[in-house]
Amino acid sequence: MTLRWMDGAEVWAATGYQSRGYLAGTSGFSTARISPGASSMTFNGTSLTTPAFGQQNVWTVGFGFKLSGNVGEWRFLDGGVEQCNLEVVDGSGVFELRLKRGATTIDTTSETFAKDVWHYFEFQVTVRTGTNGAYELRHNENNVMSGASVNLADTGSDGCDSHQFGLTVAAQVLGMDDIYILDDQGTTNNDFLGDSVIVALEAQADGNQNDFTPSAGGVNADLIDDPSDTPSSADWISSDTNAHQDFFTYDNMPATGIGTIFGLRVVTDAAMQAVGSRVLKPKFRAASTSEGDGADFTVSGTTLLSYPVIMEQDPVAAAAWTKTEIDGGEFGVEVVS
Repeated sequence: MTLRWMDGAEVWAATGYQSRGYLAGTSGFSTARISPGASSMTFNGTSLTTPAFGQQNVWTVGFGFKLSGNVGEWRFLDGGVEQCNLEVVDGSGVFELRLKRGATTIDTTSETFAKDVWHYFEFQVTVRTGTNGAYELRHNENNVMSGASVNLADTGSDGCDSHQFGLTVAAQVLGMDDIYILDDQGTTNNDFLGDSVIVALEAQADGNQNDFTPSAGGVNADLIDDPSDTPSSADWISSDTNAHQDFFTYDNMPATGIGTIFGLRVVTDAAMQAVGSRVLKPKFRAASTSEGDGADFTVSGTTLLSYPVIMEQDPVAAAAWTKTEIDGGEFGVEVVS
């Protein structure tokens, strides 16, 4: 798998959802960068830290960015310790970005960018020691900073396993939206994706099979369709039986403007009702009635957490997702063991 994270502040448009999915931190929420998105993240003395994805040397990140204050950064972490960071350099009505390793400035962008408007940046970095590091920053898909043969691992060891973005200074507001994070361990998405937009699809109705037991009522979809800005744990569906499945139909994708679909992030919010653990997996049921699986995940605590599984390709067709397949299919979850 290469696409490791994506966040458009859609299904996460409340701090209660962020606390389920991120390792640490919160953001506020504001107007989306671009339609058909619903919202964006705003940072005012706050930041978000992703879960650890596993240590890799090469990472590519993309993000919409709007600066209203004068600080902000994207930090590449290994074991929670910063290796290097992409940092804002404030100017008069404009800003630059610079790459730093500790207190050492590696490079600064060749041009400035207007404040209080949205930009889309993509940054690819090889986090290695000695003269083995390399980097390229793109602004709206144009190269504005690049180099090689540099040290970009401040700990003295190669690699990065998690990311932190936002800012830590209050009253310095910035916005971020449509974030993607890639490593290079695959063949599907292992390079710049270009300006990208992330949208959320929510469950609408029960699908072909519904084995889970609702906590109340008779329509399972009604219990798992909390709005993006109102997380709730007041009702749920549950199962303690291997091979039980629940499928749901979802919103259709936007009618227009759909280009290449780089992947879907299928998020299950789950918890144990008692001490123990269970293995689950997300499922996709195509209009043809054929089924495909996402990667297994383990639920082992009684605190409700998000378990996102990224499906870079349609597991039934073994090919890129299409709007037709997503709109006509069902998504669900199965109890494995």
